[in-house]
Amino acid sequence: MFFENEKWGKYTIAEKKEIYLKYILKEVAESIKEKRAPFMEPIEKFQRAYNPSSGMPYTSLNSLVLDINQKKGGYKENAWISINDAKFLRASEEETKAIINKQDIPKVQIHFIKTTERRPVYEFDEDGNKIPMVDDNGNQVFLKNGELAYKYKIEPQLDKMENIKVNINTGKPYMNIVYQKVAVEPTLEIRTLYNIEEFKTIDKGRLKPINEEQKYKNYIRHKDTFDATNAPLIFQDLEKNLYPQTASLVLNYMEAQNKNESYVPLKDFNKVEKNEIEKAIEKGVKKALKNISENKSLLSQEKAAPKQGQKASQQKTSKPKLKEEKNVEKSKGKAH
Repeated sequence: MFFENEKWGKYTIAEKKEIYLKYILKEVAESIKEKRAPFMEPIEKFQRAYNPSSGMPYTSLNSLVLDINQKKGGYKENAWISINDAKFLRASEEETKAIINKQDIPKVQIHFIKTTERRPVYEFDEDGNKIPMVDDNGNQVFLKNGELAYKYKIEPQLDKMENIKVNINTGKPYMNIVYQKVAVEPTLEIRTLYNIEEFKTIDKGRLKPINEEQKYKNYIRHKDTFDATNAPLIFQDLEKNLYPQTASLVLNYMEAQNKNESYVPLKDFNKVEKNEIEKAIEKGVKKALKNISENKSLLSQEKAAPKQGQKASQQKTSKPKLKEEKNVEKSKGKAH
């Protein structure tokens, strides 16, 4: 997956958004082609994709891509977790490794905007200096990266009743390193999820139901005054890259899910229109993925494109609104 490319971390947040959007377009195109798009079938009752280790629902385009892959994998469960979540749920190491290496199951990439990170809190002496961490011989310890190690602030572990957890063998409390949230430059991060059905060794007693109070709605569009620079991608970003009727289906699907109402597609695609949609989307996606694999920035290419001969360059754009779409408009006639 190109999100794992070593150069991924060097992209700007705008470039990362563009790359991730191409991934979503690819998922949408393939789901239409393989006749498993959730927005092309009637739905009596929605299930919001969520994380069973926290109970938190996934939202917006993350929710959409998870719905698409639930159908791709033929899963009944709408619960999705990362490998770290699986470890928290006590899945065996042997199973988690096997799932990572398994090629025939959906590995879904979701995105989020990282604005903070957890960092350990250091201990300081009376002069405000960090206290060195030393070995049994009094020599300061080095970290794996070669940097000097310093003592972290620690505190007793607490149980669910806020009581201190004590080691029955030593009579001393278990201790945890203290962490704090620190603001960082916003960036887009990717996380790989797997459906809960793939894990057989998890402790089901640790699973949580979806948090109804935190059941966020899928964001459709930003307000005009909202600065979306550091916000996650939403339907508004996807819409401009889709053929109009495809966008209408996805929009109605997401709105029905927001309202928790039954969903009925507006109408089926006719054969000609469906073929043209697939051509338009897939042509744009293939071009995008080719450029990504060659480490080409689509944004910089668009900015650098000369104004003269603009009509010809539009036919080569990476977005799926291509010449095929115009042909479909002509074929629609009065029926549409």
